[in-house]
Amino acid sequence: MGILHMNNSRIASHRGGLFLPHIIMVFLLCVTGCFSACRNTSKEQELIEVKELIDSAERQHNANNILASFEILSKAREKAHKNKFTEEYIVCLNMLSRLYAYIDDFEEAAQLNEEAYAVAADKNDSLTMMKALNNKGVIMSMAGRQQEALEIFQNLLQLALKLKDPDMTAIASRNIAGMEINLGNSAHALTLIDSALQGAAHSKGEEYYWELQNMRAGIIKGMGDSEKAAVIYDSLLSSISNGSSLRTEILRKKALLDAENGDRVRALNNLNDANVTNDHISRYFLYLDYSKVNEMTGALHEALDYKDSALSMMDSVHLFSQRSFHRNSNLKFNLLKKEEESRVAALKTKIYLIIAFLLIIALLLGYLYVNKKRKFEKLSSEMELMKMQEELKKTQQEHSELQTKVDEYLEKLKYHELSIASRDHLMKEVTEYLQTKGDTTSNKIFLTKLRSISADTDNLDSFLNHTRESRPELFVTLIERHPTLNQNDLRYLSLVYLQLSANEIATLLNISLVASKKRKQRICAKMGIESTTDLYSYLLSI
Repeated sequence: MGILHMNNSRIASHRGGLFLPHIIMVFLLCVTGCFSACRNTSKEQELIEVKELIDSAERQHNANNILASFEILSKAREKAHKNKFTEEYIVCLNMLSRLYAYIDDFEEAAQLNEEAYAVAADKNDSLTMMKALNNKGVIMSMAGRQQEALEIFQNLLQLALKLKDPDMTAIASRNIAGMEINLGNSAHALTLIDSALQGAAHSKGEEYYWELQNMRAGIIKGMGDSEKAAVIYDSLLSSISNGSSLRTEILRKKALLDAENGDRVRALNNLNDANVTNDHISRYFLYLDYSKVNEMTGALHEALDYKDSALSMMDSVHLFSQRSFHRNSNLKFNLLKKEEESRVAALKTKIYLIIAFLLIIALLLGYLYVNKKRKFEKLSSEMELMKMQEELKKTQQEHSELQTKVDEYLEKLKYHELSIASRDHLMKEVTEYLQTKGDTTSNKIFLTKLRSISADTDNLDSFLNHTRESRPELFVTLIERHPTLNQNDLRYLSLVYLQLSANEIATLLNISLVASKKRKQRICAKMGIESTTDLYSYLLSI
């Protein structure tokens, strides 16, 4: 505590001279950090907005709102280009290129696709380059240039296999197979799909895997094996979640298969499950399926009703209304963009000023508090560490002394036991000599005493009992774990615990070396120990 008081006094004496420079330094750091944080926050917010615009454009495209999708994508493209969001910029280019292809402006679509590929190449992004290449193949297919599109997809497949990209491999295989089917090469398409499915076996939860299986089932059905196709469709329906467009498509195909087999109820149930969209075009095709199912199952009146409903739905849909927008509509998007940017910039400025002011105050207070607390904790830690080091040193010394005593005690026990064994051995030799050479009549009393001394195991048992008393936990544990051990086994284990060899134990127990080893093996078998060399280690672990 004297040291702590001394350090606190020293800190207090210097605090006056160091306080002002510290405040100035912290203030400058705070201002710099605030401006940096503001810029980073602005970038992050812009990135979030761009991603939200892309998602919104995709939703509009799925709903066939092409003009709305085009407007949103144009805005997202400008934001991504301005903030140098390369990945999002390439996504916008690819999506815009498909929109232009949708309205038959293939020249503009190709230019956008080439720009996306060039940006990805500059970034050396192989995955994005493959996506741009796939997009180019789709555009060529929409333009009716089937052979050129097929060559692009084949190049994409080779590149995906080289880069070991399972997703792009599946996409390229799916596109090639679709074109082969359109060209009438169903057998070649099936071979390609089977090869792709083997490579995508580890990703059975992916949409590409499901699409390949869907195409495979369609080819198999076209070859006349409707039963096998139905099995594949059932497997896909058990994996794909409700609401997806692929599940709706499979339900429609399965309904037609059921109708071919005469199961009208099941076919209509599948169509009812697929009827989850409010899109007019999707409903048009769904009504056509209802009409086909009823016609195939003999319900001609219902089939005619659904046919009329489909025609009515088709009349209400203006498929080509969205093809009339002109390419100068960017003016509208730029005006909306400037208005939005002005509003967001003003709001951000206010937020950043408030955040900067609060951060400066918080950092000043935090710096003073943390600086004082850190010095106090450092001194306390040093004192605690010194105390722990002293206690550790004392504990280690006590442990060393205790271990030395134990080792000395074991050595004494071992020496004492060997001395007893030597005495017994000597007594036996003298007894045997007197029996063969001496006058047994005149030395009868002497021989009797020698035999009693030689045969007496009280000293050995007393010694072993002493060992058990010094290590009671060893023998209690042995009896609990191995109840089949008898007293002779425990006596033998006591000698093993004293690190006596098999030869020394044979001498003590007055048995042969072979008998000693066999007894050791038998004891190990009782205890479930594979090798006799592990017996001492096992006893020591207890």
